[in-house]
Amino acid sequence: MTLSACARSFPHSLSQAVNERYSLQINLLKSPAFYALPSHWSLAQLPRRYCSNAYQHSSLLSNYGRRVGVLRLREKTLFQMMVVDGFACGKSLSAAAARGNVEAVRRILQDHRVEPDTLNEFGKTALQVMMMGCTGVARVLLEHGADPNVQDRCGVTPAHDAARTGFLDTLRVLVDHGASVNAPDHSGALPIHIAIREGHWDVAEYLAPLSNLGHQDGRGANALDVARDARALEMVELLERLMATGSS
Repeated sequence: MTLSACARSFPHSLSQAVNERYSLQINLLKSPAFYALPSHWSLAQLPRRYCSNAYQHSSLLSNYGRRVGVLRLREKTLFQMMVVDGFACGKSLSAAAARGNVEAVRRILQDHRVEPDTLNEFGKTALQVMMMGCTGVARVLLEHGADPNVQDRCGVTPAHDAARTGFLDTLRVLVDHGASVNAPDHSGALPIHIAIREGHWDVAEYLAPLSNLGHQDGRGANALDVARDARALEMVELLERLMATGSS
């Protein structure tokens, strides 16, 4: 993989950070001194006619071999530095978000110019691991461009997590910044299904007029069915009224 291909495979901010923090290495890799001889030549192809004697030819082989070796080593090292740097950025941002440290999250995003959707070492973004009850962290991440509809390997979005934990204020912030409440997880459940099952009636009431109430989860149950199973009479009445209004 070439250096440019490596750079293209990482988020823009990471590539930018690498360009800034490792400009010396990049400049060395681009230096004509490293390309004095074609890199596709094998050592045996180096022409003896450029050397006046066997000693010079031997020296040329040695220097060329070192040059190509250093080039490849530095390119490999730079690539590894980019990977480690990316995980470090994601880990720091996620850790601050998980602690609910709004100022640390803002500082990492602004001063260090880390992308809000940078993955940590577990493949999660800061929005996915944030302290769900801290609306300030959610707002800062979203205002800096975090994806409000990011899904984990089970299809769970931050809106599902907010519905499961019952943090209505955080859910409102997510929705205000474009989070869908009609994106099902891999079991087919919408956030409203989860809110009803968990008994978070204020969250379910907020979600009811925004949700596709006819949507069925993997078991064939819609929100009204879930409310009936939970014996939530007031929620049943609300959903029946909303569904009747929607069908009229």
